[in-house]
Amino acid sequence: MNRPKKDMVERLDSMSLEEARKSLASGDFGDIDSPNYNFCMAWLAVKESSVRDENATDAVKWAKHAAYAAYFAAILAAVSIIATVVIAVFY
Repeated sequence: MNRPKKDMVERLDSMSLEEARKSLASGDFGDIDSPNYNFCMAWLAVKESSVRDENATDAVKWAKHAAYAAYFAAILAAVSIIATVVIAVFY
């Protein structure tokens, strides 16, 4: 990667994704369809994809936790029903 592209990546990395989008839209990295603009758009697409992947990974993690909690709640409910029946039979 040449020095100007490294400089653009450093500038983009220092911004949030929203700031980078606004900066690209305002022409800070070149006119639409210029080589610099296209390079920066490709960088932005990769970064957004990375964020989506992280969010999806987090969502899967929380879904697993929710499933475990649901299983635990079902087991507790079953134990409660069994205990209620046993107590009702013997008392």
